[in-house]
Amino acid sequence: MTRVIDGTGNDRATSGRLARAVDAVRWEAGSVGRAARAVVRGPGRERDLLVQSLKAALAALLAWLVAQVWLGDPMALMAPWVALVLVQATVYSSLVTGARQFAAICVGALVASGAQAVTDDNTGALALSVPVLVLLSNW
Repeated sequence: MTRVIDGTGNDRATSGRLARAVDAVRWEAGSVGRAARAVVRGPGRERDLLVQSLKAALAALLAWLVAQVWLGDPMALMAPWVALVLVQATVYSSLVTGARQFAAICVGALVASGAQAVTDDNTGALALSVPVLVLLSNW
């Protein structure tokens, strides 16, 4: 197999990949510009996405402040992640989702504790509780 070298010292395959990558970056830059113009023009998908992103960022910041500054939690780094996952399109749906997650965690802790009490073994408790909890979470 012979390699054909172009004027830049690269083989043609490398040059082709580089050209495709440059085209992809240009297309993405144009796409970002179109999205930014759509946000400014008026209501639509792009503006909704911007508002949702800002809500999620604010929720993450507030979660960090509550966990780290006010509660002094050593695992405060988890709070922003949870906030990002729980932010929904509306405050109501965010609260409902959060309440469901909290209930699931409580039920999971109770089932796992019961399995631990029955088996007196971590692996056995895991083997007993995880299938039940996954089935419950899918329901």
